[in-house]
Amino acid sequence: MTNRRIALTTLALVVAVHVAIVISIARQPLHVRTAPPAERAVIFPLHHDTVHRAGPAGDFFAIYHAGIKVSRGESPYDNKETPRVTPEFFPFRYLPVVAQTVGAAVITVPPQTAHRAWIVVLELLLLVAAGLLWRELRSDEWRVAVIAPLLLASPYFLELHMGQFTFATSVLLAMGLLFLDRGSKKSLAGGTLAFAVAVLLKVFPLVAGAALLRYRRGFIAGAITAALVVAISLPYFLGHEADWRSFAKTNFGDTKTEGFHGGNYGFLYVLFLFAKDTGGHPAVLKFLEFAAIWQIAILGVTAALVLWRKPTMLTGGLVLAFAHMSSYKHVWEHHASGAVVLAAFLLIRMNQDRPWWGRWVVLGCLLILALPTPFYFVDALDPRVYDPTNSWSKLGRYLLPMCKAIPMLVCWMIGCVQVFRERGRLAT
Repeated sequence: MTNRRIALTTLALVVAVHVAIVISIARQPLHVRTAPPAERAVIFPLHHDTVHRAGPAGDFFAIYHAGIKVSRGESPYDNKETPRVTPEFFPFRYLPVVAQTVGAAVITVPPQTAHRAWIVVLELLLLVAAGLLWRELRSDEWRVAVIAPLLLASPYFLELHMGQFTFATSVLLAMGLLFLDRGSKKSLAGGTLAFAVAVLLKVFPLVAGAALLRYRRGFIAGAITAALVVAISLPYFLGHEADWRSFAKTNFGDTKTEGFHGGNYGFLYVLFLFAKDTGGHPAVLKFLEFAAIWQIAILGVTAALVLWRKPTMLTGGLVLAFAHMSSYKHVWEHHASGAVVLAAFLLIRMNQDRPWWGRWVVLGCLLILALPTPFYFVDALDPRVYDPTNSWSKLGRYLLPMCKAIPMLVCWMIGCVQVFRERGRLAT
């Protein structure tokens, strides 16, 4: 009982700090970069994307803009909006169903109210994730060690500021995989629903499909999800070929180095910096070829390992998601909010069956992913500058992305070992 009281008291204090930070984010004015510092959220000086990008809610307002465009019978992938209703927004890059559903719903209220409502949705998903972790982890010590950093994760607060969808998608993916590992019809229905919504919200959970194929329940869930995506999206894209080209280019066909700047926190960006510093312009031109090979190799090797060893769907799916994060060209700091969730749910499996030292490595990675980067000490914090990297030291240029890229890569590698150890943990 003493340990339980300590755990609950610790989490209560963490929740109080969490709520205070969330309120400061929700209270920010629109066009916060030109607002007085006193009106900005406490996290404002900690992130590249708070200081140097549109906000708050630049990503969320992409959905708001898409909802307006659809309501006018126009393309959600067209960035023009006349008359203009939406505040600053980033380009819409999701499936059209997101604009037709989420977008159509949020435009019924003013933009800032819609963003605050989305913050509430993310908070509810965080509560669900914390509840599942509390139930699945076996000791109070591990519950606090995993849930506390999840509640105080710096990239999660950035996710709230930006109004992004990576955290929500990652929670739904982890929930879906966890439920699919259960044997009941109810868990099959819940797992399929969560996985399908995750894929429809952001397409990257599709990489977890290889983890589902060798289980009957997983195959059913994957087939239903694939059928939904095709049935919902194909008719639209067949009737709007220009929109398909925009969607495909944005998500799959980018052949430029745009996005390789100070806001990128991916492992490929670290390799890009090294290639640029050592090989100059010729190395930069060759880098995109390497990047494509790297992504195919990492995802292919991981999928082959998962198909061979047949781990639980939770472990296999999470490791494939880490493989995606470690091989994708455009990994932003807010993506680490999803990585924290993936690492937390991976620790559920690593604390079961035959626990091994790898769980301590993943916990360490989770803590590093949750912490702020040294951005505050590296950057001049001038919101008027789009790309501040020229003013950073070489150490700063490498250190910032490595704070997130290396823990993601290590989680992928430790996860692969866990996959190898888990061979055939479920029956069918």
